[in-house]
Amino acid sequence: MRERKEDIIPLTYNFLNKFNERYHENKVISEECLNLLIHYSWPGNVRQLENLIERLVLISDSVILMSDLPEMIIENVEQVTQIDLPT
Repeated sequence: MRERKEDIIPLTYNFLNKFNERYHENKVISEECLNLLIHYSWPGNVRQLENLIERLVLISDSVILMSDLPEMIIENVEQVTQIDLPT
């Protein structure tokens, strides 16, 4: 995923929809949180993102915020700049 940053947003929304449906939730993810996910170095594969989104659906309030992310992701984010996210 490191070389395919453009896939992070579609994958995130795909997993978010999957786990919202599985757990009968209606969680949304903040732009700030998406921005951090895009700038994270992703040493693992797509399963790492999938597992993260499942965990976030289970533990977060209605909006998944940056503060819901594990510390290891927040601490290891590459330089974050504001980006335009698809709507």
